[in-house]
Amino acid sequence: MRMLEKCPSGRLPNVFDGTVIEPSLPTEINAIPGGPLWAAGGMSITDEAGHPLEERNRFSLCRCGASENKPLCDGNHSRQSRRGRPMSSNSFQVGDTVEWNWGNGTGTGDIVKQFTAKVTRTLAGSEIARNATDDDPAFLIEQEDGDRFLKFQSELSRT
Repeated sequence: MRMLEKCPSGRLPNVFDGTVIEPSLPTEINAIPGGPLWAAGGMSITDEAGHPLEERNRFSLCRCGASENKPLCDGNHSRQSRRGRPMSSNSFQVGDTVEWNWGNGTGTGDIVKQFTAKVTRTLAGSEIARNATDDDPAFLIEQEDGDRFLKFQSELSRT
């Protein structure tokens, strides 16, 4: 029963006499280093077409783009990394040009600095913080117009 309660995706429900028994969880979304977003607290999730997914108290949501069951995580990120770190094709360094999803389009810029510990910067008048790690470093990125952004490695792709 404890194993069922610890299932991060909620795909293994605890059923007793036909009733699903779920632990009470606070509403929250957390990034699992090198893995999915973990959403809990009985929230409603829809697919890209706007169709609601089955009701669950917790979900593991894909953030690497490799899942074949989007928006849910299917574990494909583990086949794309080693020791929790993205493979070299996704590793970035100062000087690389990268892009990220931004609104209905993408943002593009050049990496000017890398962080592997908590970092806070004031960008466009707002204080932005990232809890960067060795597994998911943060990067300070500068666009051609001089605007700067602080993004996690997991949010970036090569241009």
